[in-house]
Amino acid sequence: MAVKTLSVIIPTFNEADNIKKLLDEIDAALQKVPYEIIFVDDSTDSTPELLADIARLDRRVRFEHRENKSGLATAVLRGFELASGDYIAVMDADLQHPPIALRYM
Repeated sequence: MAVKTLSVIIPTFNEADNIKKLLDEIDAALQKVPYEIIFVDDSTDSTPELLADIARLDRRVRFEHRENKSGLATAVLRGFELASGDYIAVMDADLQHPPIALRYM
């Protein structure tokens, strides 16, 4: 039986201060679960540079920075297009959705 993978889509807008903690919590929650994280970013702060650095170091992390588009709904839809997992979860970057919930979904 093939191993199922999870795509976690995270729309971001100026969330540089939350990214590291969010990634640490997702990694802790998804131990032994194959996953990818897709950030769809509309930021005007340093978030795109931070995400680029992280994506270079962690092959599970991908991101797309959108220059001329914005909005939660279109970011989520774009994340669906980019996702390659068997299952998809969407969560906020501001930690309002506790990453541990991914383990139980």
